[in-house]
Amino acid sequence: MNKRIRKKQLKRAVRGLIAACEEYEAARDRIFLKAQQELLDARGKSHEESVAALRRYLEVASYLASTGPLPRSLREQAASHTAA
Repeated sequence: MNKRIRKKQLKRAVRGLIAACEEYEAARDRIFLKAQQELLDARGKSHEESVAALRRYLEVASYLASTGPLPRSLREQAASHTAA
């Protein structure tokens, strides 16, 4: 049995891994932006709806913080605030 990995196979595997990582990061970013938008949309609504949106936002933020780096949109937002 030949256990050597050919260069083409390695490149293909690395490209697939990079694509999967980018897709995962994009999904995390979409989830965060959706929670953020729901929080903004809850402004001016009833107290219960505002609190529920805030709880959902905090749950999403907590989960994302515990499972990897911050979403790209939040990192860029933080970098723009520190640069200004």
